[in-house]
Amino acid sequence: NVIDDASGATVPVSVVKAIDVKPGWKTGTRITFKQLGHERHDGGPPADMVFVLDVQPHARFERLESGGGSDLATHFTLTLRQALCGCRVTLKDIYGDEFKVDLVHTDGRAVQPGERRRFAGRGLPDQKTGQRGDLVVRFDVELPRRPLSKEQRAKIKEALADVS
Repeated sequence: NVIDDASGATVPVSVVKAIDVKPGWKTGTRITFKQLGHERHDGGPPADMVFVLDVQPHARFERLESGGGSDLATHFTLTLRQALCGCRVTLKDIYGDEFKVDLVHTDGRAVQPGERRRFAGRGLPDQKTGQRGDLVVRFDVELPRRPLSKEQRAKIKEALADVS
């Protein structure tokens, strides 16, 4: 609002400002436009126009407190075969960039349900340094949905007889 010099009345005025929201900005980040707010009746400088950012949840990624809020978490579902035998999967970061990951333990262990792996530099950029945080991926393991035959169950029992 501005003050009409002739009448002294407050008159609404529209001002359009573009805000270039940077990747990695957090909820509570303040963007200030100096002296673009309401004019004052006492003749002092106009107030500042202040916007406060409110980040909405993402469908696939969650911001973690680690890494100053630049680390992200997501999950990826493996089949039982992939978890037991190891595999190579293609993951995507929040920018849609793909990267391949070999999920094979050198000692032959299976990928455990809920196991987490951290991938450096695949998160959000830090507001101050610009350096990207990490992406933490939790691996879920999906069991077969269709019934197994007696023969299949027997083969699995035999293959896993000495495994705990």
